[in-house]
Amino acid sequence: MIEQKYLSYVRGYKLENNEPKNIHTYIIEADRTPIGYIQIYNAYDFERSDPLINLPSKLAALDYFFNA
Repeated sequence: MIEQKYLSYVRGYKLENNEPKNIHTYIIEADRTPIGYIQIYNAYDFERSDPLINLPSKLAALDYFFNA
């Protein structure tokens, strides 16, 4: 299930409404041990619960996950 969801991310895209959208993903390491994950993408490429208004026409979004 995890591989099915995230495999395309590693390949540089995510499907949104069956259309590939660019996404950049990175594994965060400390002393060569994976401790987290970052993904960066165009904020306008994905639906949001709140509209993006009065913001720049080019807007990056950043998600990060860390292992506690």
